[in-house]
Amino acid sequence: MNLRLRGILRPAWFAAVFVALGLAAGAAVAAGAQKETAPKTPYESVDPLIGTAGGGNTFPGASLPFGMIQWSPDTGPDAWYRYTDHRIYGFSMTHLSGAGCPLYGDFPVLPITGQLTASPAEEIRAYTQPFSHQQEKAQPGYYAVTLADGVRVELTVTQRAGIARFYFPAGKAARLLINAGGSANSHPKPGARRNPAREQDGYTIRLDG
Repeated sequence: MNLRLRGILRPAWFAAVFVALGLAAGAAVAAGAQKETAPKTPYESVDPLIGTAGGGNTFPGASLPFGMIQWSPDTGPDAWYRYTDHRIYGFSMTHLSGAGCPLYGDFPVLPITGQLTASPAEEIRAYTQPFSHQQEKAQPGYYAVTLADGVRVELTVTQRAGIARFYFPAGKAARLLINAGGSANSHPKPGARRNPAREQDGYTIRLDG
């Protein structure tokens, strides 16, 4: 091949390489855009946190249609979850969305790493756990959150049971507060005046009349 022919082919060869690279880059960008705009599945489209603000009184925890367990975090003693709150009182096992009043919130449990300095039955606010919405995840039938002290909580349910997993940070005390008599409507108040028409001991409630 003479020098004149080489001079003609070299620019053409470079042009072909650049065209090939351009096509490959365009294909990669198109694939990425297609991946980003791929439609969500019905499961991925559900946001259980909708309704937890503005007095909607919904809960974001794990539940199934017609299931017996609705395992969810409570940000107050009334078994509500308010999105504007940033402390968890416990993870109780029964909830009802939209009731508009304290209801259910039975059998709350709360993992902690600190020392027990007071009775949780009388000073539960001392053990409430801070959390951030950036560290929580809610999906149908599943809820997870990492608390400020490093404890990770994962909740899921079956039709008739709830399953929880607690990860405690290494080197810290691992404690689980269980309030077997806890409920949104069964919080004894020490020193409160006794009402004979409504008695409770933290485990049962009796109404007369």
